[in-house]
Amino acid sequence: MNFYSKFGLLNKIMISKRKYILKASLVFLSILFAGYAKAQCPIIVSGKYCVGSPIQFEGSLTGSNHNWDFNGEGSNNLDAKPIFTFATAGSKKITYSVTLPDGTKCNSEVTIDVKALPTSSLKIITLDTQCFENNLFCYK
Repeated sequence: MNFYSKFGLLNKIMISKRKYILKASLVFLSILFAGYAKAQCPIIVSGKYCVGSPIQFEGSLTGSNHNWDFNGEGSNNLDAKPIFTFATAGSKKITYSVTLPDGTKCNSEVTIDVKALPTSSLKIITLDTQCFENNLFCYK
């Protein structure tokens, strides 16, 4: 066997090994990123994030078995676009699950900060003079 035929055989072996390594790498990457290829079901939130104000939530419009949990303060198992009103202020975690048309179950969550309604305090000094508490602003 001369030098060129040995090199050709060696080259075929190297190409074969490269193909094997490439296939093994693709299998490894597909296993590694399998969790990232899951179905997406984002939650869209609109409205004023204030106590007593209705907030519109929207999940997957094409799925079924919509399950919403509004921070343990309420739930909705019927609508893809429920409206919910929070009675207390604070950080609220909303969780959502839906069965997509292909049968896969998708879960999402979002956290919003619900604000308390603004308050103001007035102090009547005399019948014709009023001042805001802890403030130097008065009017007659």
